[in-house]
Amino acid sequence: MKKMMSKHKMLACLVAAGLAVNLAGGSPVEAKKSDDASAATLEQQMTELQARMAELEEQLKAVKASEKATKEQLKKSSKGKNGKVVWSGSTKSGLEVETNKNNKLKSEFRLYGDADMGDGWATNFGIKIKSTTEDAHDNKYGYGYEKNKILLNAANVSKQFGKFGDANTGKITIGTMKAKVGEGLWISKGGTNQFLGEYNITKNDIFRASYGYDAHDYLGNEYDFEYELDKDGNLVRYEGPVQTRLLQFYEYRHTFANKGKNRLVDQYAGLYWGKQQPETYLGIYGRTPIVGKLWATGEWARNSNTDKPAKNHHGYGYSYIGANKATTGYAFELHYGNAKKAGDWEVVLSWLKADQNMFMNDKYTSYDDYLSADGYKGFGAELSYQLSKAAKLSLIRFWGHTVSDPDNLKKGKAIGEETKNQVYLKLTTKF
Repeated sequence: MKKMMSKHKMLACLVAAGLAVNLAGGSPVEAKKSDDASAATLEQQMTELQARMAELEEQLKAVKASEKATKEQLKKSSKGKNGKVVWSGSTKSGLEVETNKNNKLKSEFRLYGDADMGDGWATNFGIKIKSTTEDAHDNKYGYGYEKNKILLNAANVSKQFGKFGDANTGKITIGTMKAKVGEGLWISKGGTNQFLGEYNITKNDIFRASYGYDAHDYLGNEYDFEYELDKDGNLVRYEGPVQTRLLQFYEYRHTFANKGKNRLVDQYAGLYWGKQQPETYLGIYGRTPIVGKLWATGEWARNSNTDKPAKNHHGYGYSYIGANKATTGYAFELHYGNAKKAGDWEVVLSWLKADQNMFMNDKYTSYDDYLSADGYKGFGAELSYQLSKAAKLSLIRFWGHTVSDPDNLKKGKAIGEETKNQVYLKLTTKF
């Protein structure tokens, strides 16, 4: 019985061994050979994997090196842009013929540089060079003359807070800059020394405040003297620095709509209050499209100063004194078209009116070719043609006269009205 059990046990072991061999895929010898081959294959795969890992590691190093070089290049590029000066400018040449006055040949050159220094900081600088030659038509001495001037138009630094133009953003500018309020009836003048703050209440509402001095900072002035009749009627030459005046203004403007595909210009309205010692100005202004290519601008201003000091030898004061009262003025323009691209035409009809002594002098208004301390009332027409993207030819014709104020006396006599017509042909370029 034990032998039978032993035989059965042996048989079971042999069967189990056979099954094991079969499951292993062969005989024990064959299994050993298979294990050796698998080990060799695995070792080869490990070697290949190590080589691939080394290759990937080298590629990763190359990518990192390239990324670092790119960052350095971007950094250098960004550093190069910060402080890089962008130049722009303009020229103007023309012939001006005025009733009962000398004919003038005028030329002007302006050059500006702008540099973005990063982090919202920027600087702006520029000069204006002007030359005027006048003939001897109204000169009893029989000679003409030439005036050459160099003006520091801009030299300032600014700091933006946020993306200027968006709601709740601002900008501060300090230095020499152009001061312009409204459409320029009162003041539009480069070279003023100012502290200017601008704040965008919303994208369509802006408030501006400025404090400083008006402009007389000539770098060079070949014509640095003036003539005046003394009490005996003799021609007296005086020279020396021109007296500057305190200048400040506060302006608010609301934009109703920006120019777009179907609108040539922005639509806005604003008001301002300002002082140019001893004058105090209050004004309103606006610009609006009407229909198609037709659009209009307008401005009204009141000078509430009633103290009219006599002009001194430093250029400060009024030539006409006697009427201690407030004065007003306005400018209205109707435009058709907008000369911007080559082949564009623009027609402007203007209506101007300013009381005598509305301004102490005509150095600051953008209408300085017509408006002065003499006052002015008249209308004009301007035809412009854009010769190229950079050049424009304009023909301007004005018909008007000075405004008489019987209360304004000079040498004991009332100042009468004088005809003041003008023709001006000019060529302007921008670059």
